[in-house]
Amino acid sequence: MGSNERDERYKKWSDFIRNNQAHAMVELHIQYHTEIIKIRRTVVKGKSPFFELQLDKDKEFKKAHVTEVQKLVSKLDINPDNQFAFVSQGKIDAIKNLKPIELCSFLEEGIGLKGLRDEILQQKKGVLALNAEFQSLISRKNALNINLDLLTPQLKRLTEKNKLLDIRKKYTDELLWANKGELQKEIEELEANLNETEKQIDTIRKEVDEYQDKINEKDKIILDVDNKISSFSEKLGVLGYKKQEFINEISAWQKEKINAMSELDKLVEKIAEKKKTLENIRNQKKNVDEKIDLIKKKKGFIKNEIDGIIKEQSDLIRKIKENEVFLEKYNKLSQQREVILRTIQENENNVEDIKKDINDIFQSLKDIDHKLSKNKWFLENPSEDLLKQLDINLKKVTVELLKFGAEIERIEYDKSKKIREFKRIQTALRERKIVLSPNINILKEEINKRELSDRVKGPLIEYLKYDDKLSYAIESVFGERLLNSFITSDWDTLNLMERLKKKYNAYCNIYIPKKSNIAAYPKITANGIIGYLVELVEIINDDSDVQKVIYSIIKNCIVVDDYQAAKEIYKTSSFKGKCVTLQGKQIISYKYVYESPHVKRLKGLLSTGTQKEQSNFLEKEIKSLNNKVLELNVELTKLDKNQNEILRKKESFTDLLFNFKQKERLTTKKNHHYNLIYSLEQRNKEFNDNLSEVSQKLKDLESQKDPEFFEWNKRIKEIPSELNNYNNELKKWEEKFNENLESLKEISEEINYYRGDLKSSEDNYILKKDAFEKSDKKAFRIYRALENLEEELLNVNNIISELKERKKITLIEKKEIDTSYIQLNLRLEQEIFK
Repeated sequence: MGSNERDERYKKWSDFIRNNQAHAMVELHIQYHTEIIKIRRTVVKGKSPFFELQLDKDKEFKKAHVTEVQKLVSKLDINPDNQFAFVSQGKIDAIKNLKPIELCSFLEEGIGLKGLRDEILQQKKGVLALNAEFQSLISRKNALNINLDLLTPQLKRLTEKNKLLDIRKKYTDELLWANKGELQKEIEELEANLNETEKQIDTIRKEVDEYQDKINEKDKIILDVDNKISSFSEKLGVLGYKKQEFINEISAWQKEKINAMSELDKLVEKIAEKKKTLENIRNQKKNVDEKIDLIKKKKGFIKNEIDGIIKEQSDLIRKIKENEVFLEKYNKLSQQREVILRTIQENENNVEDIKKDINDIFQSLKDIDHKLSKNKWFLENPSEDLLKQLDINLKKVTVELLKFGAEIERIEYDKSKKIREFKRIQTALRERKIVLSPNINILKEEINKRELSDRVKGPLIEYLKYDDKLSYAIESVFGERLLNSFITSDWDTLNLMERLKKKYNAYCNIYIPKKSNIAAYPKITANGIIGYLVELVEIINDDSDVQKVIYSIIKNCIVVDDYQAAKEIYKTSSFKGKCVTLQGKQIISYKYVYESPHVKRLKGLLSTGTQKEQSNFLEKEIKSLNNKVLELNVELTKLDKNQNEILRKKESFTDLLFNFKQKERLTTKKNHHYNLIYSLEQRNKEFNDNLSEVSQKLKDLESQKDPEFFEWNKRIKEIPSELNNYNNELKKWEEKFNENLESLKEISEEINYYRGDLKSSEDNYILKKDAFEKSDKKAFRIYRALENLEEELLNVNNIISELKERKKITLIEKKEIDTSYIQLNLRLEQEIFK
């Protein structure tokens, strides 16, 4: 199982189950000879995978253990890990384009060459590394040999020096025996001097001991002074600690004093702030009281107004009831007129909206017409058939493009081959040499590398000299294989050359000359005959082996001027050989027929003249191919432009078709709107006629009554809304009144709270002020104890200073004694050394 996205197998079978599926199954059919073996593996979510087998004799699948499947795979000699056994989608994507690199890589992995190649490359790298190390060791060996050569003279000198030192030691011993008497006298004198020196040493040692006693005495004095200083220092430390405690207490008192002062200031500020807040709340209460009085007055005024309106309403109702029938008829006509007016207005609004829609439709149609006018090709057939026709045209153009592209590639390939051949001929012309194929050159290099030059001759062309006019005849008869051939001296070399020829795919023959002499051909004379080809070719150094090859293969071939001369030879003589013209055309005489064989186009590379001729011919062909490529590129550009135009039309087709259909829809909608406007205007005309009739009836009714009657009717309609307004206003004032009462209650509670809080703060301020005044007395006592302690510290410091001065004097005295002691010790050492 492989992933479509990754070139690897799933790590778990359960990963292969698709979304929203309960299981996954894989079935494998294997043909073993004539038998079909089927293996099935199934995995279910939450369960282990299991195998099923079906052999030829089985009708259905049967469950099988994994060991059975493994044994079957081993029996069939199938390797599941082989590259060809598992081809993932990733590998298929890589090789489906049949690119040589991907295919070779895939095949190498499958047959195991990739690992072998990696191993070979690794071994090659190892060999290169060992070779580099070997070269390094050689360099090191050379350097060591040079150093050894440089050290050899020094070794010789050292040996000579050791010999001289042995001789010197021998002579020194002889000299000592010769001066034995004088040495004895010197020893006696030295013993006398030694006794005197020992006496002086004893005297100096006594002086040293005296100075040592003095030093010890001074050390005791210094130690005593140090002990006293240490004792007083301890006392000084205790006093300093007490002083620090007093200072800390004073600092703490000062901080407490500052904090207390700050706290008192804050309390004063809080008390002032609370008094101010209390005053503000009292002012708020005063304002609320004033608002409540104002609201009460406003409520009384509104209630009076409501009572007056209610009384007016009852009077008007009584008067209107007396004319109820008339009023009902009048109101009905008034309502009818209002309905007609409202309907007319609605219709006019609808007409205006429809006209706006029509203007928008006209603008859209204008835009669509503008777009369609730019694509007149679409208007010729605005349907799906046009898209199909575009697809057909696109396919035709694409096929033409591919054909032209393939033709250009083929011509470019031919051109590159001809350019390479042209360059090769040009190089040969410049260097005036014969052009050999690359494989023959490689074979020549291999012969030189293997040092086979003494046993191998070739290629044959390099041993021939001939007139330029014979080059086509030689190329036609000899052929490329013979001209590239090699001659070996023995059968072993022949076998080796055959292997090399096969290895490098060289187009040549290998020859071994026989030990026999060459027989000359009989002379032949006729018009147009130039001579035997083997005799016209000159062999360098008259090499007999080369002659044997030419005489064996070319035989009695005659070179003639033209076909006519060849025909004359065959007619007038009994010549049974081959004829070749200077242009390379052949006539061969067999037992029963003459043959003019087909000869491939001659390369003309065997002489300077023919090479130049071939060079000019290739140059013309290259120019012709270039012109053809230019013509094809012009056609290709036209086709490409045509293809782009078709693609552009295809891309714009959907949009244009939509616009065309949209135009049809908009036109239909526009006509519908015009019909709707006409119907609305007709209806408004009818409504206007009805309105005139209703208005006339109203005027007739109004003329029957006093004008005040209609004012009463208007007033009776206005009174409900006016009463409603007054009631709403009264309700608002009632709400404000209740809100102010609530505010007044809250303000009274706040006043009581702030009064108690203010009294509590004032009591707290009085207590803290008393505590602040008492703390000053305690601080005064601490200051007095601190002054006494500082006097005691001063006395101890004076005593320590005196002791330090005494220690300083003692140290100076000790330093002088130490100096004398050191001098005596040095003198003692000098005497002992003597």
